[in-house]
Amino acid sequence: MKKITLLLVAALWVLAINNLSAQTPTLEAHFKFDGDLEDETNNYDLSAANAPNIAYVTGADGTVEGAITGFRAADYLETTANFSIKGDANRTVTAWIKTSAVENAEGVNRGIVNMGHRAARRKFTLLINGLKVRNDLFGGGGNSPELTIFDNAWHLLAVVFDKDVGDNGTSTIYVDGVSQAVIDWTTINNGVTLDTSARPLLIGNEEHNTSTNPKTRGFEGAIDDVRVYNGTLTQSEIVVLYNDGTLSNEEVYSKSVNVYPNPVIDELVFENDDVATVEIYNLVGQKLSAKTVSNRRLFLGTLSKGIYMFKLKDNQNKYIASLKVIKD
Repeated sequence: MKKITLLLVAALWVLAINNLSAQTPTLEAHFKFDGDLEDETNNYDLSAANAPNIAYVTGADGTVEGAITGFRAADYLETTANFSIKGDANRTVTAWIKTSAVENAEGVNRGIVNMGHRAARRKFTLLINGLKVRNDLFGGGGNSPELTIFDNAWHLLAVVFDKDVGDNGTSTIYVDGVSQAVIDWTTINNGVTLDTSARPLLIGNEEHNTSTNPKTRGFEGAIDDVRVYNGTLTQSEIVVLYNDGTLSNEEVYSKSVNVYPNPVIDELVFENDDVATVEIYNLVGQKLSAKTVSNRRLFLGTLSKGIYMFKLKDNQNKYIASLKVIKD
């Protein structure tokens, strides 16, 4: 019996590890646009053959020539090979944008990142629709409410598609780390099932139903730091991207950091010596404070009751991990 029990435990452990591996998001493409079109993951080459008017401007993080602009109606960047994320695979797309209400007043779609092509359910696009952010599958789509982000300042947009939520999957649109819309694809046009075709990834435009040229919705404004993950980021991970952009492929599931107790009343204890400082954020991404860890202990007696995201850093001020903490 003991031997059988041990074998069962071992089998369950392997199954759990395999499930975790399958669910872990990986960074499939990352374009910083810091004076070039390089993919930081080295997975794709990005071509500007159809974007003769693009130029570099100061980016979201202040980098000179660290973002792209100049997309006209038919301009777009394109990977030279088909993108690997297709079908109904889980995915996350993020991009920093800078645009104005004047540029988007006419209310037409302006593509930011596009997968697939212009056939029902065969594309997946993050775009601007007037003064709203939209996720479109062609044959169905969902919008955020009208927003106040069209102010010529930088804002982080994200869309997360999770096929395991709802019968047909669900998309969540985030703006600056805050959820602005949840799209249940079961309720769109009597049910829309995502089946993205294997096509190159487009940036700065979208595929749509025009027979002469399917790419005539060039983005009006600037785009920076486009990332595509093969999997679903959590809201807390998107908040990390919004706060300082340090979330990389290795950092999505970074070092394992154990703490106790959690929920905590007065003092949080870390089980290792890696953590030197902690930045505390509320669930809408506002940074509340930064505290120093002393002897693996963090005093939280003055922190109000609630749920917080802790960003953990080492003594080199390097990001380690993010942690949800409940304060009693």
